[in-house]
Amino acid sequence: MSRLIAIALTSAVLLTAGHVTPAAAQLLGGSKPLAVPITGSVVGGGSFVGTLSIQQFAVQGSTTVAVAMIAGTIVNVPGLEGATGMRANITLPVAVNAALPISYRNRTLGAAGYVPVQCGGAVNMRIGAGSVVDVMGVQVVLNPAVIDVGANTGSLIGSLVCQVLGLVGSPTLLVGVLNQLLAQLVGLSGLGGGLLL
Repeated sequence: MSRLIAIALTSAVLLTAGHVTPAAAQLLGGSKPLAVPITGSVVGGGSFVGTLSIQQFAVQGSTTVAVAMIAGTIVNVPGLEGATGMRANITLPVAVNAALPISYRNRTLGAAGYVPVQCGGAVNMRIGAGSVVDVMGVQVVLNPAVIDVGANTGSLIGSLVCQVLGLVGSPTLLVGVLNQLLAQLVGLSGLGGGLLL
C-alpha cells in the first residue's frame, strides 16, 4: 500500500513540476527503490510528511550513506500549506545496529562433522536522522526513516542480516551486503513506520 502511495505522490509531484531531471529519471526508471515513510520538521515552523525512496547504499569518507529520493508534502507553513515537492540524489547518513541481542547456536550436520554458526536477532537501520534537506526552498530537518529486519534462520534475508550484523563498523564491506539486502526488500510490501520481518 505504501508503495502505491509513494508512486501516486511521485507522479503528482512530477506532473506539477512539468519535467524530470536525469537524476530523478534514473532513480524512478532504473532499479526499483525501497520506499519507506519519513517525516521531518520545517525550520521556522511546520512539518514535512513524505516517502524516502532508497536507491542504494554507499560509503562517503568513513560513513555509510543511503542514496535516495525524497518526496512529500509541507504542512502548516503559510504560503506552502499542502505543497508537494521532490528532491532526487540526496545522500543521507545510515546508522546500523543490532536491534536485538545476537545469539549464536551450533547445529551438527551428522557425519559431515561441520558445525555452522547461525545468528538470531535483527538489524536496525536509521536513515537520515537530523539531516537537513532543501525541499521546495524550505529547510527540512528529517526524523529517521527506520527499517528493522529480522534474521530468520535459513532464509536468504536472514543470512544477509547475519552478515550485516557481523560487518557493523566496517562501512566499505557493509555497503555491499546492505545493497544485497536492499534488493531482497524491494519486492516486499506492507511498510509501516518501519519494516520488521
